[in-house]
Amino acid sequence: MTIEKVDILGVRADLDEMGFELGWEDDDGNFGIIEFSQDNDGGKIRVDSEHTSKELVSEVLNALLDNIEVIVSKWENRMYDVQNVVKPLTKLS
Repeated sequence: MTIEKVDILGVRADLDEMGFELGWEDDDGNFGIIEFSQDNDGGKIRVDSEHTSKELVSEVLNALLDNIEVIVSKWENRMYDVQNVVKPLTKLS
């Protein structure tokens, strides 16, 4: 089995945690979704892998890395504090 395709399916952030989902497909026709999440105050990254093994999660991440394009940019223009993004949203509720 070889992972042939990995896509970012979604990104989410709320007051307590943030995360993203990767969709994957292999050459045997298998497919799935792996969700990564972490509390906003740090800690371990949680992985919901639809009951697949840690080895498959590793293969999906390796396939993702095999398909990246590294872009050199000025970090000062792209960095932000997550708390500054989330706090204004609390005023809406």
